[in-house]
Amino acid sequence: MSDLRMPDCRHTLLAGRLGHTPELKHSANDTPWCSLRLAIDCYRGKDKEKDTLWLDVNCFGRAAEMVADLPKGSPVLVEGSLDVARWTDRQGEEKSKVIVKANRVQRLDWGDREYVGARAGRQGELPEMEPTSDDLPF
Repeated sequence: MSDLRMPDCRHTLLAGRLGHTPELKHSANDTPWCSLRLAIDCYRGKDKEKDTLWLDVNCFGRAAEMVADLPKGSPVLVEGSLDVARWTDRQGEEKSKVIVKANRVQRLDWGDREYVGARAGRQGELPEMEPTSDDLPF
């Protein structure tokens, strides 16, 4: 029988809410970047008990600039690839965690919520919005 192999695929598409307000930073070669915490809610069982999955997302370049103005709780769509961050902690132990390297981050307009001051901007601009307390996943 021939060797059947699955292609390597790390691509992911996620929709969730920002767990904190992103902070735009610049690398040594002036590349914009920011780190996000993405909260994705899942409702399980008969009682629809809420379980929130938290993921770390790294954005670079234009994606980082686009997301930098979004407030905590903003709904976003993240397209990217899974990666592993590795480091050594202060006790000398090797650590690792799965992260998402975003190729694209796009603000979502979830129709079940109204955002004060929401407006359609020119292409490439993010609409202004202020989430209500019901929008926050925590």
